Formats: sequence, structure tokens, C-alpha cells
Amino acid sequence: TLQSVRLYQPRSISLSVCPIYVKATMIPPIKSNFLPLLLFLYHSLQTITPTNAFAAWLVDRPIGCFTFLEPDEVIMNNKLLDVTSSKNPNVYLEMYDKKKNEKIRSADVHADKEVIIGTNNGKEEESMEYQIHMMFPPEIHDAQYVLDVTTKSYSNPEEESETLKAVFVNSGKIGCEGKRGHGRSKGNGLTLQIKIDGNNNNSNKDTVEVWGGWATDHEAVSLTPKIIFKQQQSQEEEEKGNK
Repeated sequence: TLQSVRLYQPRSISLSVCPIYVKATMIPPIKSNFLPLLLFLYHSLQTITPTNAFAAWLVDRPIGCFTFLEPDEVIMNNKLLDVTSSKNPNVYLEMYDKKKNEKIRSADVHADKEVIIGTNNGKEEESMEYQIHMMFPPEIHDAQYVLDVTTKSYSNPEEESETLKAVFVNSGKIGCEGKRGHGRSKGNGLTLQIKIDGNNNNSNKDTVEVWGGWATDHEAVSLTPKIIFKQQQSQEEEEKGNK
């Protein structure tokens, strides 16, 4: 019984803080084989750090959606680092085009990558999917990351496109109305779905942008270059644009 066991109780801790000790005689004895499990759970709780949760926090909680992946934004008490100040310049986004069955990656870790999408100059409805991976060099063994996607109107870059839709799909690690997802360096990435509604008229110059932020340990979050999806233009439209 517990009466035969002396439990250590520091004098500085009040009895109200240790209700289990005070009412020990009212509780059935705890079997000794539960002790390793209790110690494991206690150790696990003590080793949880904000870094291990920063990516999920930005996605799973509504308030996290108002923290933007932009330079000078503060996450984990540190300002985000832009691409040129990244903790590791060899981290980049790689994209797998499921329809064309090919990989496309950021051409330069310090430059955005433009990708042409669509086949009908925005005049017909189209849907496409891409698998987005954040690629890490061998020296980074484990990291968490967040990916953001947004659409931009050509006529008003501060507004989202009315004719392009882009969201992350087919994963439980998605939030912010499909505009943000998170993953780990050893994961399978996220699936991005882009839809062209076919009523573009003069809006087929609208774009889709994808970028991410990553971190390990307690360091500042570093941003990646963007992948910018641009719609295919007709030869006539390209000639007009070059004038």
C-alpha cells in the first residue's frame, strides 16, 4: 500500500499544489509497471519546444493565418529572414507536374521561378495539380516548413484574381481556407490545385504565387524563393505586351 512508501515532498511546495500526496490514502495503489510510461510522458512534455510546433501553429489555428510569411514578420521572437539572408541558401522548392509528368525546380535559390500553365489562353476552364516539395541539403536532418499560395490580379496586384483559384488539397495538414499547409523535410510535400475558370477575357495575365518558410531548432524562420505560375499567352497577346 502507499502507506508503506515514503513520497518525497519538498517543504517549499504547499499541500494545495500536491493534492495527490494529501489524498494518497484515498487512491488505490499504482502498479509499478506504469512508472516507466509515466516517466516517458513526463519527459516528452518537458522536451516540447515552440520550434517543433511553429509550422502547425501557423496552419491549425485561425490566429496563425494572420501571421504572414513576409520579411520582418516576427515568429518565435525572431524576424523572418528573406531569401538573401536565409540560414541555408541551398533550400528551395521543387514542383512535380502531374499532368506533364515532369519536375520543375527553382532555377536559382535567390531567384523566383516562372512556370507557364494552361493551354487555351485562359479561354476555357482548366484544372491542374502539382506536388510541391521543399528540398533540403543533407546537412539539414530535420526541419518543419510552411507553404503559402496566393493569386494576384494583373490589373491590381493588391487584389486576388477573380478568374484563378489556387488551394492546397488532399492533406490533413492544410488550413487558412486551403491557402496554407505545413510539412516536414522528410515528408511527401503538399498537393497544389490550380483552376482557370475560362472567363478570363482580359484577366489571363493574373498569376499564382507559392513560397515557403522553414526553420530548425530555435533559429529564425527563413523564406524560400517563389514559384510564379503565369498563364499561357497567345502570340498576338505576347506581341502586344512587347510593344
